[in-house]
Amino acid sequence: MLEAAVAERRVVVTEDVSTFGLAATLVPDHLGIVYCHHARFPRTRPGLERLRKALVVLAADPPPGFGEHPVIWWLGDASG
Repeated sequence: MLEAAVAERRVVVTEDVSTFGLAATLVPDHLGIVYCHHARFPRTRPGLERLRKALVVLAADPPPGFGEHPVIWWLGDASG
């Protein structure tokens, strides 16, 4: 899946640290991986809305090199 993201010039958003941690070493030219923890962003309507808001904040103020270089980022709440 990380290879597909590279081909499409996309960043991956996932909870799967073990799979994508390994994938990041095997596909070092990825454009970014955003990890989101299921306890912070549960797959409920309010949790998904919190995830959406946090991704909007990240897109508005990304870390340096994000989307250009292989940046790995843990997503925090939009509120802090």
